[in-house]
Amino acid sequence: MNKRYPFFLCCCLWLLGPVAWAQATGPQPDPPVVSGDFRGLPFEQFAQRIEAQTPYRFFFNPATTDTVVVRLQADRLPLVAALTQVLGRARLHFALDEATQRVFVTAGPPLQTQLLAGDAPVLPVEEPDDAPARRGPRARRGGVPVAARPRVLVRQRAEPGRRPDAV
Repeated sequence: MNKRYPFFLCCCLWLLGPVAWAQATGPQPDPPVVSGDFRGLPFEQFAQRIEAQTPYRFFFNPATTDTVVVRLQADRLPLVAALTQVLGRARLHFALDEATQRVFVTAGPPLQTQLLAGDAPVLPVEEPDDAPARRGPRARRGGVPVAARPRVLVRQRAEPGRRPDAV
């Protein structure tokens, strides 16, 4: 029976491997679509109607979007295309976070909702000119100063009748 066990495992992997691969690389969920006549709506009402049709929730500053009037009539239009049409005219940016199903609308630079592939670059830390020369692990490496650990103040819990001290 021990001689058949490796053969049995190989057969299971051979049969179940393609099934697992097909599930992992199977069809992706359809992007959310919106439908309706949104012409003449303020942006806040537009966002409420989109929230009712899709699982996405909107986050925005009402002062930023109070002048936006929506001029959109959609029939199964992808959410990204609808937001591009509505917010592009107002020169506002949006970011969809698919993991948390949130839509962020900003007037500033576009937001990034995902980490970049690979490691993030390490930015050099500038030291004041009057900083003393450091020796040891925080010294300059390759002409770039290494950042020091931030100092953290921790408060101790006060025992009855005793005053807490900062560490």
